Amino acid sequence: MSVLTTDERLRLTLLKAYLPHGADAAVERARAAFTFIRAPAAPVDPPPEPKPAPVEAAPEPKSTPVPSSWTLPPELEAALGTARALLDEGVRLTGRALAEALEVSQPTASKRLRALVAAGRLAAVGQTSSRQYVLPGQDAAAAHDQAPSDPAPRDQGVPRDDADEARQVRALMDQGRTLREMAHHLGRTRDEIVDIMALQGWAGLTAEGGFCVPDSDAAVGRQERPAIRRNCMTCGASFVSAGPHHRMCARCRRTKTEDLTI
Repeated sequence: MSVLTTDERLRLTLLKAYLPHGADAAVERARAAFTFIRAPAAPVDPPPEPKPAPVEAAPEPKSTPVPSSWTLPPELEAALGTARALLDEGVRLTGRALAEALEVSQPTASKRLRALVAAGRLAAVGQTSSRQYVLPGQDAAAAHDQAPSDPAPRDQGVPRDDADEARQVRALMDQGRTLREMAHHLGRTRDEIVDIMALQGWAGLTAEGGFCVPDSDAAVGRQERPAIRRNCMTCGASFVSAGPHHRMCARCRRTKTEDLTI
């Protein structure tokens, strides 16, 4: 008995596999499959030689100042101009102060301040929790030589009837400064600035009988006489009163209004 070769056994196996498709189809398919299996393998290209890894230069520190001759984007130019104006007024330049001046969010203002520091237009002073910004070469003390001395504590909520402070408010009003700018300059809240105006008789009157900036949209008239201080008939706190009819502070008035609407 003759022994089949490897190729013969392969042909026989393929023929048996394709017999269900018919004898003629099995022969053709077995022949094609055998030719495909025994075809010489395509030459394999040798693997490419590994290229040496590029040597990267050490990154420059993020705090490297950008040359001052570079043009800043419009939003940074506006932030820089506002920052310089605040420093000229003696305002402590922080992210919060710039945010209120530009009417943007505090994270946005802080991001712009950091960009100005990186550009070499401002310098940061102090730790993160108490960081402020000054012009390059200027220390924090020099930046605030013009800041008002002995500011009133903010937690009292009642401005002093101080003649010098009233003169400063009058000068700022004559310069056409906004309420926000006056508050920044004097270290006061906006409500406290309006109270100072009312105590001097310079404020405007609202439709509800309260006080406002005389040239604001809420003003329906002007004071006929300076306001006075009274103690609230409900809580006893001192507040600026528009007249004998005004004997309850704003907080107690709001509370009473809310109780009536419930």
